[in-house]
Amino acid sequence: MKQHQLDVDFDNDSPWAKLITDTCERASMHGIQVRMLADPFVMGKYNGQFNEDDPENPFLEFACGKPINEWGAVFLHESCHMDQCIEKVPAWTNQMVTPEYDSMTFLTFWMDGLVELNPKQLEDYIRRSLTVEWDCERRSLEKMKGYDLPINSMEYAQKANSYIWFYRCWLMEKRRWYKPGQEPWNNRKIWPKLAGFLHPTAGGYMDPPSAVQRLYDENLA
Repeated sequence: MKQHQLDVDFDNDSPWAKLITDTCERASMHGIQVRMLADPFVMGKYNGQFNEDDPENPFLEFACGKPINEWGAVFLHESCHMDQCIEKVPAWTNQMVTPEYDSMTFLTFWMDGLVELNPKQLEDYIRRSLTVEWDCERRSLEKMKGYDLPINSMEYAQKANSYIWFYRCWLMEKRRWYKPGQEPWNNRKIWPKLAGFLHPTAGGYMDPPSAVQRLYDENLA
C-alpha cells in the first residue's frame, strides 16, 4: 500500500482532523481497517468505499491523492456507510437480496453481463441501493453540521441528489456506471440544476421528473 502524507494537521482541533480521527477510532473499535491510498481512484474506478464483502475483514478505503476539499466529502460519506453497518439500520440490512449478495452486487453482475434481471428485479434492486445512499446522505448532512465541516450544505445536498438520482436516471436506464472522472456530482451541467435539499423519502427518487431525467440523458457519458 502506498503511503500518503495527508494535508490535514492532526495536531490541532480542525473539523477534518477530528472527523478523521473519530472515524478511525470507531472503525478500530469494531475491527474495521481504514486504508488511505495515494491514488486518484480506488481500483481505478471509485473515489472511496466501505466494504464488508468479507464480514471478518471489513474496511474503509479512500483515494486521497488529491486535496482534502476533494476527498473529504467522500470520507464523510463512506464513514456514514460504516455507521449504517455498525448500527445495522434497516436501509443497510434491507439491501441484502440473499445471505451472500446485496442489491448492488446484483446490479454490478447485471452491468457486467453476468446475469439478466427482469423489470421487477431491476426496480427492486435499484430501490434498495438508492435507499442505502439516501439514508447515507441524510446522515452525512447531519454529521457535517455536527463537526462544523467547511462544506456548503446546499451544494452538498445538490451533489448528493445527483448521486441518488444517478441510480434511477442512469444506472437503471443505461446499464452502466459513470466513467472515472465523470461523476455526476462533478458535472456542472447536472448537480447545480438539482434541489439543495434531499427528498423526504428514498422512494421519491424512483419517479424522476422529466427535466431531471433529461439532465442525465444529455449530460452524462
